[in-house]
Formats: sequence, C-alpha cells, structure tokens
Amino acid sequence: DADILSLLALGKTTRELVQGDGGGSRSPKELLAGIVSNRFQENIKKSTGLDVEFDYKEGENGKNGDADEEDEIRVTVGKELSRRVTVKYGMERRGGETVQKATTEYKLLENLLMSAFQDTEGDFGGELQFRLEFR
Repeated sequence: DADILSLLALGKTTRELVQGDGGGSRSPKELLAGIVSNRFQENIKKSTGLDVEFDYKEGENGKNGDADEEDEIRVTVGKELSRRVTVKYGMERRGGETVQKATTEYKLLENLLMSAFQDTEGDFGGELQFRLEFR
C-alpha cells in the first residue's frame, strides 16, 4: 500500500525515495513537506521565473534524551542572472530564530565557483568550490 501511494504522489516507490536520500529513512513529516514543497516550487518557478529550494528536516532527541532539537526549515529563492552570476536569498530557522542570508555566486571557470554571503546574525564569508562531475 505504501508503494502504491508513494508512486501516485511522488512517482517513486518508498525504496527509491530512501535510496535517493543516501539510504536513510525519512519521517512522515519530512515526506509530506517534500510533496508540498515540490508543488510550491513548480508553481513559483512558473509564475515568477525564480528558482526555489525548500528543505525540511525533523529535529532529533538531544544527547541525553531530555531536550529535543527543533525542526529545521530552510527556504531559498534565487535567480541565475547570467551564465556566471547567481544571486540567492534564503531564510532558515536556527536556534529558534529566523536567520536571513544573501549569497552571490560567481563562476570563475567551468569547474571553479566563488561565492560570498552575509546573514542577519552578522556572519559573512566566502567560499571557493572546485567541482568535478563524472557521468
């Protein structure tokens, strides 16, 4: 029954969903958030042209089992302005507070990406990524 519902809702069996996540299991809350976010992402992209990422991760019990971690929610909206420049704006819940983050990415070479960010907590920084893709 679970595979039939999963195929109807997501187009994948439960085994394919788990394998796509690196072998870990997902809670019902995370599955439902994934279904809803996929629907919203498609609608927002069609109507505005912006790329949207939505990520939800259910909190786990603390080390001693007495304190629970909060669920993590992250929404990022971005747009590729040119072949080389992408701008992103994101909001996430961190430690019970909402943190906003602006990021700019610049593609120096085919495999070399430079990015810089600043958030509302006063954190800022940069990053260089070297990426090789194998097919």
